[in-house]
Amino acid sequence: MFSLDDLDDTFSYFAWAVTQADQTKQIEKFLAAVLATAKERRRRLTKGAVLCRAQRGYHLRPHGDDEFEVPDAFLPERMKPLRDRASAGRVNRQDVPCLYLSDDPDTARAEVRPWVGAHISLAYFRVMKDCILIDCSLDKLTSLDLAFGGTEPTPEERQQAIWGDIAQAFAKPLTRDDTLEEYLATQVLSDCFKSAGYDGVGYKSALGKGKNVALFDLEAADPINGTLYETEAVSYTFGQANNTYYIPKHYPEWARKNGFDPSSPEAANPVSLRISLLPLDTPEGEILAEGTTEDAERGALPPGGDREQ
Repeated sequence: MFSLDDLDDTFSYFAWAVTQADQTKQIEKFLAAVLATAKERRRRLTKGAVLCRAQRGYHLRPHGDDEFEVPDAFLPERMKPLRDRASAGRVNRQDVPCLYLSDDPDTARAEVRPWVGAHISLAYFRVMKDCILIDCSLDKLTSLDLAFGGTEPTPEERQQAIWGDIAQAFAKPLTRDDTLEEYLATQVLSDCFKSAGYDGVGYKSALGKGKNVALFDLEAADPINGTLYETEAVSYTFGQANNTYYIPKHYPEWARKNGFDPSSPEAANPVSLRISLLPLDTPEGEILAEGTTEDAERGALPPGGDREQ
């Protein structure tokens, strides 16, 4: 059973340990605990199930008897990973390919991060044998939830939180700015599942509503059709996560009202504002803000500030 009272049992510690050369015992301890609780998260992917896989790009095929070629979806052999050129992923290590699939075509297309105008080859795959997966998408509770829960978590909640952290790690999309070390924790977990006889990993997507599956055996599923798509639009929705900060020297009137000398070195430091929650009918001019520094006093919100209600 996991225990968050022991630092060695937290996922964040494990994710750090896999990047170190002297943490073998701690890694083995964590993996043993994962396998001991993995049985509750086993799921069967039945033979005959249909999933999909997307890749950016296309191949050119001859257009009838004409001399020119037209874009078309990748052929079946190209819709599987290249055995000799597999890049590292969240489940597989460099040059050790696995088959990434999704149960939702929109999610599969989103996972390849297309831009407007990009072509995407999408193929549906039929699962060729029963596969036993570890489903890492089931647990929603995380260690952060427990830290702010206000009550002593139960052993079951601690276990769920570790698996919730694992779920987030598998779901987190990485970018070119991330290093390969960002993959290590989930790669080590996947190696552990594979060594224990499991056929793959299921995990949620942070880029779509579907669930993703990574199969260790490339022959566990075969493509049955393929279609070429062109990306027509890419849309994002954003929500503000915290209050805006301001540089007092650029708001001299507000700075003076809140105890800052606009010409002082201190006025070059960011001040985050805590906005009081006010009734919806509060006049705009009555909104007050409070800086996080001791010197900041209540005063008018600078232009461009955010009103929270």
